[in-house]
Amino acid sequence: MYYCKWLSKYSLVMALCWFPLSASVASMCSDYEPIKTFMEKGNYQSALQEMDKCLRALKQPSADDQRFLVDLVKQLRIASPTSLEDAYRNFQSILKIHLFDGLKFEFAPDFKAHPKQKLFAEVRKAGEKYYFYYDTGRVLSHSRGIALTSKSLIWKNLIGEPNRVEFNDIKTITLVYERGLSLTGWKLQVNSGNKDRSDIRLSSVPNEALIPFALAIIYFIDANKTSPDKSKIQFNVPEREKGILAGWVTLCSKEYVDQGAPIKKLPLLDACFSKYYNGDFKLSVADSVLLNKLTTSIFENVNNPFTKGYNNFKIVLSTHFFNGLKFKFKNNLDGQIQANIFPETRRGDEKYFFYFDNGTVTCGSRGVALTDKAILWKNFTGSKISWKNLTGSASRLPFDKISSVTLAHEIDFSSLTGWKLRLNKNEKYEIVLSKLSTENVELFASALVYYINLVRKDAQLTLQIPAETRDILTKSFLERHPKLKSMTDSVSGLF
Repeated sequence: MYYCKWLSKYSLVMALCWFPLSASVASMCSDYEPIKTFMEKGNYQSALQEMDKCLRALKQPSADDQRFLVDLVKQLRIASPTSLEDAYRNFQSILKIHLFDGLKFEFAPDFKAHPKQKLFAEVRKAGEKYYFYYDTGRVLSHSRGIALTSKSLIWKNLIGEPNRVEFNDIKTITLVYERGLSLTGWKLQVNSGNKDRSDIRLSSVPNEALIPFALAIIYFIDANKTSPDKSKIQFNVPEREKGILAGWVTLCSKEYVDQGAPIKKLPLLDACFSKYYNGDFKLSVADSVLLNKLTTSIFENVNNPFTKGYNNFKIVLSTHFFNGLKFKFKNNLDGQIQANIFPETRRGDEKYFFYFDNGTVTCGSRGVALTDKAILWKNFTGSKISWKNLTGSASRLPFDKISSVTLAHEIDFSSLTGWKLRLNKNEKYEIVLSKLSTENVELFASALVYYINLVRKDAQLTLQIPAETRDILTKSFLERHPKLKSMTDSVSGLF
């Protein structure tokens, strides 16, 4: 997780990226007058062709123009064709845009010029004519792929026999990502949720072309249905797949409604994050900003009664960013556990409210703890290896003796990740955070400062982050968002 205070620093850069560059080059296609004219007349096929010409002329179309192109395809699908011939022309116009360059598509004229009687002969019904074929075989031509006839959808994956489904029997098509035999992991599920569900693997279709490709297939099928109701196919893209298409990022801010207390909204937002969470997904920029907004609002309010504030502290540190770290709070720190945590340093009347165990062999041997009066910690080593650090007692600093808390990053003997908290700007009071990462360390450190402020009401501490530490956090965030990084790099080159 990245805490996003750097966004204000880069706001000018982002503004320059999105405005002058977009206005002068990248976002002109959707404003092109001939396209607008065609759309006003309901001629979406011509609008799509003009849009494609414009995008082909650009080396890097903007995200807005790419979305506009998909919207045009959707409009073409919604508009009712005047005839089957008109529908087929619309279908071909979608699959001939630049997104599909390099893919081996064949249409009706190709079958007339070069008849392919053996193509999926096992399942094709007598009298069916081929109108489309996408050859996904990389060695043997016409050995596998996706075909549309006058009556059915036929396909063959790398493994398995050919499959055929009548157009009238297709109710839903769902775009799904699943690592497997496909090069890309993408597939279309026909009638997802039914016992007769079928999977069509999309082995070579690029990400930006997946939805237009699916919409084109669905458009053709809908136009050729012969059932009395002619109900249109329901096309589904699950939230997880939307996040993958967006660049393996979460998309939770789109669902967020700004109402109610931040502490009540944070668990709901985190539940959304958890839908995406694994080693591949990262928080989107918008989600990072929203998370920062909520947690900042929570941490700023230190005038709450301690019980309420402590509950807020627990909620923040119970989010998925800290999964696997096994934080212990007051309710799961029984007498026996408390007796084993830094017994030589803890004062007799102190009560533990939080413990983060950094020990990998002996439980309670090192880590950081918060009582009702002080912060206690023991590192595996200090800045320098010494017998005291390896075998000595834990350190303790009362909350009323803490004048500053600094987040530092230094690669040395003491930390696997390099992250430390330095109290009172004194190396003697360094707390090693060996199990935290750039994604969660700032949130953790801010939560600790919040807890200290809850206990001591006479002064308000703020987490200090030196410029060199902020640069490391910023670099890590940009590496997780390469498009944003390329934007900031390109604009910084202008100066």
